[in-house]
Amino acid sequence: MEVWGNSIRIVRGEPDRTGDILRLLQEAANWMERNGIKQWTPGQFNEEDITGYFADRHVYLAIDGEAVVGMFTLQFSDPQYWGSKNDESYAYLHRLAVAGSHRSQGLGQHMLKYAVVRAIGAWIQRTQI
Repeated sequence: MEVWGNSIRIVRGEPDRTGDILRLLQEAANWMERNGIKQWTPGQFNEEDITGYFADRHVYLAIDGEAVVGMFTLQFSDPQYWGSKNDESYAYLHRLAVAGSHRSQGLGQHMLKYAVVRAIGAWIQRTQI
């Protein structure tokens, strides 16, 4: 667990937070649509797919009190996106999102730094020296 600021904790997510994750991703997708960004759409996210995240990637949540205010996922293989260029020696970051209530406060940058630390730690554990 990582603590940032006075109250925000970054923790490994669990499937019981699927509904919170869905709301956060849909909020981020709605914001993107309103701002002309064609990356995510609210309809692309559903509970079944999000539940599947826990099977093939590490889900991290930024928690303020009890509220999920940010998230990202890390995975160490991504053939769906990279195809034949997939390389299991890399860490792939996906679904970085910050709740509107916490944007422009440095949380996204902090989560990126935390993701790098986690990826390096996982790489060290996977490497035999």
